[in-house]
Amino acid sequence: MASSAEETAADWVEYLNRLLWLDKAWVSALFLARKPCNRFIATHPHLPVDNRGSQGDLGGVPRYQRDLEDLPDPEWVAGFLGLLNGFLGPGLGGVPRIAALLDSESGELERFVLTSELVPDEEVDEAPGEG
Repeated sequence: MASSAEETAADWVEYLNRLLWLDKAWVSALFLARKPCNRFIATHPHLPVDNRGSQGDLGGVPRYQRDLEDLPDPEWVAGFLGLLNGFLGPGLGGVPRIAALLDSESGELERFVLTSELVPDEEVDEAPGEG
């Protein structure tokens, strides 16, 4: 049985894909944009962020594997999908619940999916302190 957060994430995926069909340019611009944020947002326990500073992009690195204090010149950025995933909370293994799939050649936003549909449960490691 799916959790309440997983059901809510599934509803969001369906809604976002309908909006993407209606206006791909608008939804893409909204979800592909990254805006600067401060260290309080960058260290939020559930909100995925990227560092565009001298260390490059750390997107997709689980929060528990980041050593934020040791990064020189951080330039933290976050987007709407990170905000949404932060609200929904992490899924299995600390992975965000919703992913945006991009075309590998054009980089265009193709569709939204539940991350639980991308990786079989047995391949997802649990975060330290979970389970």
